[in-house]
Amino acid sequence: MNKRTLICTATIAGAVLVGAPQAYVVEGPTWASHEIPYYINPANNDVTATAAESAIQVGASAWSQQTNANFQFFYAGRTSGTTLQNNGKNEIFFRNTSNGGVIAET
Repeated sequence: MNKRTLICTATIAGAVLVGAPQAYVVEGPTWASHEIPYYINPANNDVTATAAESAIQVGASAWSQQTNANFQFFYAGRTSGTTLQNNGKNEIFFRNTSNGGVIAET
């Protein structure tokens, strides 16, 4: 089975955010299904919740449309999550970093 590392990228208000999700890695756990639900907590101080949610949905759609991708993201709704948890959900949220800047995590 060919396993791939997924790198998530989001551009919001001119900042590019990149991170490797822990739910899918080259050597380790993989998604049980090729249909991947994700949840968004769009609350942040830099852009409106609607703008944040829209940007994330556009990015997820772009990933799902790649011809060599063997998965498809689908928006499962909003979440109130604000911390990394091992709850089996793909949650995207914003939080302040230790230096006071805002970062999106998934």
